[in-house]
Amino acid sequence: MTSYFIDELKAGVERRGTPCAVGIDPLWERFSPALLRDLGWGETGPASAEDGAAGLERFGALVVDAVHDLVPAVKFQMAYYEVYGSLGIRALEANVAAARNAGLLVILDGKRGDIGATSEAYARAYLSGSPLSPLQGDALTLAPYLGTDSVDPFIKVAKETGRGLFVCAKTSNRGGALVQDVSQDGRTVYERVAAYVNEAGRAVMGECGYSNVGIVVGATAAEPARALRQSFPHLLFLMPGLGAQGGDAEILRQVVDAEGFGALVPASRSVLYPHLFGHTAQDPKTAIRTACQALIEETAAALSQ
Repeated sequence: MTSYFIDELKAGVERRGTPCAVGIDPLWERFSPALLRDLGWGETGPASAEDGAAGLERFGALVVDAVHDLVPAVKFQMAYYEVYGSLGIRALEANVAAARNAGLLVILDGKRGDIGATSEAYARAYLSGSPLSPLQGDALTLAPYLGTDSVDPFIKVAKETGRGLFVCAKTSNRGGALVQDVSQDGRTVYERVAAYVNEAGRAVMGECGYSNVGIVVGATAAEPARALRQSFPHLLFLMPGLGAQGGDAEILRQVVDAEGFGALVPASRSVLYPHLFGHTAQDPKTAIRTACQALIEETAAALSQ
């Protein structure tokens, strides 16, 4: 029987004692001077694509080493690696392998979403487990705004392989309201997306009672999150927006179940770049680990109230 990402994630959350994840969004312009020196770049950043990709690979490995025993999963923002072309993709492949070897689940944040054969190709590339496609995640984010045929091919492959999906519904960025909050027939676009995911996800229910297809719901959208949880109790929420985006950790209490499961909380800037928030006394690896521990403690405090 195929094991599902959602069940592996629940086991990981229980093992680590936290629903937090670390988003690995390596943007060198945000790196601290100490980190730039450690990567051999200097204040002007990478000198070439080769230099940039090599530095990203070192940075990703540093983050994995710093947090692998604290959280159940990491989320790689693929765009920052793609900046360096095929060299960057190779760096991402190396970081994904390092994360897996360290016992972490890997979410690829690529927000893919095309139709037909193109979606099938994306799904094979990132979810099939094929040796022909070396960049494989345990889950992938999707943008559903080309309609159901931009998501259905991914669900088909995810059902075969057990890999997970997160479909963008009510995201943490303010500009998302332009599309997501549009109302028709008494329902917003994000509500219609969530309803579709809920129905389609019934075909891939995990043993833990949650679907292997979840939705992205920003921690900055407290009221929509509460309403979506009430309507869709079996969808896992990927909830970015804590930390730098100012999301409210207290909303977590209202979207998790009695066992504390139901949301995965990724944080990127507040963990990767603690010097931007006044924490400058530690070496880069220790600073990242300390920031991750602070995120975990903040989340635990919100859930215990």
